[in-house]
Amino acid sequence: MDGSLYAVEINVFWPYGDSEGLSQPDLYDHLETSGMLLDVFEWTLTQAFQQARSVSRKFNIRFKVAVRLHVLLVRNYDQLFSILDRSLEATGLSYEFIQFEVPESAINNEYSGSTKLLHELRNRGATVAIDRFGMG
Repeated sequence: MDGSLYAVEINVFWPYGDSEGLSQPDLYDHLETSGMLLDVFEWTLTQAFQQARSVSRKFNIRFKVAVRLHVLLVRNYDQLFSILDRSLEATGLSYEFIQFEVPESAINNEYSGSTKLLHELRNRGATVAIDRFGMG
């Protein structure tokens, strides 16, 4: 490793009671239950992409934005690409700036649909990583 910046990760944090807050998977589960996951995901992406674009230009550096995909997003192929396309268009970024972290459970449970998604993400220029592979 040469010490250069490779990627920054999008994390959503929600304070909860006296604890450190809800973990991102727990928060995503609550958002899914309330029907707000897609809207919050799109808003978060757009904000993160705008900030990444600003930092990239200001410091003349190139890096990826790591995005963890919730299982619901993996299952909703068309909605996911609609959200991604809108966020990228609004910020002037391209798929080459993104590294998607796909949960292992999405691949195990939705194999045919998830492989189609993984191939399409790669075809559009994104990097793909399997999150928690072999860990659960």
